[in-house]
Amino acid sequence: MLDDLERIPPTKPGMPQQSMCSSREAIPANYPNNKWIQPVKSVDVQMIHVYRGVNLAVRDIVSSDPYVVFRMGNQSIKTRVVKKNLNPEWNEELTLCVTDQRQPVQLMVYDRDTFGYDDKMGYAEFEIGPFLQAVKMRLHGLPNGTIVTRVLPSRQNYLAEESHIVWKDGKVVQNMVLWLRHVENGEIELQLQWIDIPGSTPQFD
Repeated sequence: MLDDLERIPPTKPGMPQQSMCSSREAIPANYPNNKWIQPVKSVDVQMIHVYRGVNLAVRDIVSSDPYVVFRMGNQSIKTRVVKKNLNPEWNEELTLCVTDQRQPVQLMVYDRDTFGYDDKMGYAEFEIGPFLQAVKMRLHGLPNGTIVTRVLPSRQNYLAEESHIVWKDGKVVQNMVLWLRHVENGEIELQLQWIDIPGSTPQFD
């Protein structure tokens, strides 16, 4: 899995971010406001709210210019670059189309270099199965803030602390703090959310 991410070519500043649901479709983070989008019914959409990086590795003498690449299957999306910051605040929403809940979401943090290849700053991944199972439960009516599932950190995952799947403000969310591996130090904080597409039902294998 790490080898696949390592083959992602360095990207140019200003390249558009998108999650490919098929060879013809992309669903941006502000869906469903864009009326021209016509998602296929067999595809479900989850949003990754990338909050911040914490204590990331130094790659440019005293600092770094970090960004995060997420990959799931043949989809690849990324955050913007935050200049000269080891504790970057992205606060950015990205979307991925879920066609197989057994596929993990992989992420790699990079340091943007003006010349040459971008430097690696750590790798992590997470499973979406527990989150999707909570979405499938249809939890309407639960008190706001109810913890539906707890996912514990272990040698088999990249969690830096216990992750809670919560019913909050009428939707299922999961907060995660991921410990970056293959690097000296660093964590990524993010939240998963589900995007309800009008007229569609989540498809779970």
